[in-house]
Amino acid sequence: MGPTQFVAMLNTRVRSYDKMSGAADGGIDIASDAFWAPEMTPVGPGGCNFSSDPHIRYDRLSDRWIAVMIDVPNCDGTRSNRIMIAVSDTDTIGPSTVWTFFHIGVTAGEFADYPTLGVDTNALYIGTNEFSTTNGSFVNSNAYVVRKSSILGAGPIVYTAFTHLIAGNGNGPFTPQGVDDPDPAIGVGYFIGVDVSSFGKLDLFRVSDPGGTPTMLRLLQLDVGSTSFPASVPHLGNTGGSNGRLDAVDDRLFAASMTSDGHIWTAHNIQVNAFGVTVGSGGRDGARWYEIDPGSGVTPSLVQAGTVFDPTTTNPRSYWIPTVAVSGQGNMVIAGSTAGAAAHVDAWYASRSSSDPLGSVGAPTLYTSSSSAYNPAGDNGSVYGARRWGDYSLTRVDPQDNQTIWTIQEYVSADDTWGVRIARLQAPGPATPTSTSSPVPLGRASVHVQLSGMSDGDTGWYDPGAGFAQRLQVDVGCGVTVNGVGFVSPTHLDLDLNTTTASGATCLVTTINPDGQMSSASVLRIARHQPDGKIKPSIKTPFVGNNVYNLTGELQTARAWRRPLSTRSFYVKEQNDGNVNDSFLLRGPGNKKGFTVHYYFRNADVTSKVVDGTFRTAILAPGSAQTLRLSISVRPGTSIGTVRSWLVTSTSIHDPAKRDVVRAIVRVVS
Repeated sequence: MGPTQFVAMLNTRVRSYDKMSGAADGGIDIASDAFWAPEMTPVGPGGCNFSSDPHIRYDRLSDRWIAVMIDVPNCDGTRSNRIMIAVSDTDTIGPSTVWTFFHIGVTAGEFADYPTLGVDTNALYIGTNEFSTTNGSFVNSNAYVVRKSSILGAGPIVYTAFTHLIAGNGNGPFTPQGVDDPDPAIGVGYFIGVDVSSFGKLDLFRVSDPGGTPTMLRLLQLDVGSTSFPASVPHLGNTGGSNGRLDAVDDRLFAASMTSDGHIWTAHNIQVNAFGVTVGSGGRDGARWYEIDPGSGVTPSLVQAGTVFDPTTTNPRSYWIPTVAVSGQGNMVIAGSTAGAAAHVDAWYASRSSSDPLGSVGAPTLYTSSSSAYNPAGDNGSVYGARRWGDYSLTRVDPQDNQTIWTIQEYVSADDTWGVRIARLQAPGPATPTSTSSPVPLGRASVHVQLSGMSDGDTGWYDPGAGFAQRLQVDVGCGVTVNGVGFVSPTHLDLDLNTTTASGATCLVTTINPDGQMSSASVLRIARHQPDGKIKPSIKTPFVGNNVYNLTGELQTARAWRRPLSTRSFYVKEQNDGNVNDSFLLRGPGNKKGFTVHYYFRNADVTSKVVDGTFRTAILAPGSAQTLRLSISVRPGTSIGTVRSWLVTSTSIHDPAKRDVVRAIVRVVS
């Protein structure tokens, strides 16, 4: 899957589909042999050749599609063949897309079968099983490391062949899988496969300097518990007896990929019993998956493993041809085909959350519902002892959001007809916003607030980080602009907000995970800070200035007329007209010529603090107030007609831009 498309490359056809609608989009729709014709081995007039065993990947790091397939000259494996590679010049495939083709020539006298594909920032990792062109017997396994930069243009292709990985003592991998790795900074690559000689062992090779001069480091073996070959699969409507069962191939790994923590995930099918354990004839196939820590290339370790299987004793289902993928959130999906003596062939998936116990996986879910039997006239199963099925599938994470998981699996679409079905498996949704760390002040170009959310154990916020097209987003109502979103954890975000044009009190916060799922709640309070100064010239008169805010004292002025040697007490009330708790700093003039001034709070003289601007009210809840007494005395000898004014300013502690002024005026009379 790419930015807008899912491309299915089968043995028969290459076709692209729109990711949103699921419909074929016409970007490419061509027979596989026709697509690969420019690079297939020339066989001359009347010769026979066809393409087989496809892989295709969208490489996010180069914005290209990369495909691999082999050809079969002579149509029977009696001639050495080519491993073919195709690279697009666009990230979205359309009629004008140009494909550049390359090939790897295999060892003389050998036929390279079942190519695998891993892609990382440095290279392509292609593994093959090698068979004799003389008698068709298995010879060994090979690995090829293709310098990726050499195929992103016109070429020539540069690759290193590591032939015959199986040593003389019989140790070595069968079907070595190249490992996909999306890390742009990775410096090593990997191949992994089942050991050709021993059940219960996986073989790991580490490749150093893959984009330069690759070196294959020594074989590392990992014990993974009891495994076995799978059994052929019974299916409802089979008319061919034991040969009419479906081929489960062998115990090879079907694909491998690496997650951001450097762990390798892979899967294969094995025969198990009703307890999911390999013992003798288990009577069903299970899908075994592994999480492996390759370490530093010295000692790999098994982190966890699990098996999808049917525990019923009568007519159990088999689950086979599995592939596995793990999202950036750590959620896993494993998928494949399923059938049983009482069940037609369908496609299935199962999943586990990153918080689930190690080794556990949910019950499988069928995502097709076949009602057709599979008895194709061209395959009665006599050649291989079972009818051919698979032998590929793919499960991968969406390269745009690193959350959504896609899988393509085989099922019976109509009588005697196989088909493939693509499924889009959505991640758990985002956390639900529940609170913010504090109210947000108005008028700020940048203010940080912590957003908390609630998870049901699986839900959570997620951001894939730089390099991904779709990121975590947050929208806030009330005219608030979101400058930036910082991911802290699945239930905590750091928001950088601009409130210069904000309005309202409680605002809707909408969080949008990269996959488009969203959650909303009205949890952000816009903090409105507003001191409201009021004044009156005596204890018995009413205050003036309610809901009046200015810096001149206009409409919030109290006047008094006093003779020399007399005093007038004004009362200044500071009320919190904001919507959050606040306290205010008060500043007012002191003595003036002919006048003596004192400020009192609860009979305590606070004049020096008010004059210095350091007097601070208590923390006032919205609507609460605190009152000071302003005492102004006229000194002896002060001229009749003298007028003086005192401006008392209150300033919000939390938003110093919010101020209010009251004014006291005294005129001296005879």
